Amino acid sequence: MKKQVKRSRGAIYAQRLFEARELGVNTTEPHVHYVIEEFARVVDAIPMRWIQMPKGILLFLASSKNANSGVIFVYDRAAQQFYFVFFQGDSVHCTLQEFSELLREYKLVEFAENPSLLTARVRAAAKRRSASNPQIESTSGGGK
Repeated sequence: MKKQVKRSRGAIYAQRLFEARELGVNTTEPHVHYVIEEFARVVDAIPMRWIQMPKGILLFLASSKNANSGVIFVYDRAAQQFYFVFFQGDSVHCTLQEFSELLREYKLVEFAENPSLLTARVRAAAKRRSASNPQIESTSGGGK
């Protein structure tokens, strides 16, 4: 039986956000900074940390209104897809210091190394949402 490790913010989840083309950026390589800058502009945030790997980029973006609070994103370079990364607790925000701690505790760099790991986190987040709000499940996709 696999031992469960208790983590400071509980389970980790992900949600798909924008694709690069939805931001108006059709060519992202080799100048990936253009799509990151456009994403930051759209979400009204300032990149505070940016860990670039061949397959993905881990981002910590702080609000332009409060540089002491930010959120975590991953950009999948192959799929040209942004993901919002969040935890089980109530707050999706963290400080830069907390991000540094979460980086080690949750091994967040692994998501930049292999963004496909986020797929299971997206499914888990969807399952969590439908469990906490069953009426969404029963009313969605009614035209099948």
